[in-house]
Amino acid sequence: MPDSLNILMVAAENDALNGGKVGGVGDVVRDVPYALADLPEFSGVVSVVCPSYGFLHRTRKSALVKSNSRLVVSG
Repeated sequence: MPDSLNILMVAAENDALNGGKVGGVGDVVRDVPYALADLPEFSGVVSVVCPSYGFLHRTRKSALVKSNSRLVVSG
């Protein structure tokens, strides 16, 4: 693998966010970044971008991220 990778995942949903899941894609977007980061040979950053749908951006960050998540929410 290269020295460092920057991976950007763009998705319509993310189950790591309360209210951010509609279907099965949310499960994948929640789990794949952690699976990549846990690979011994992986070196880099995995970022996930999803829309706020008019309400996620108004929610307090502490209430937005699920308790078992290792996310950094910005915006």
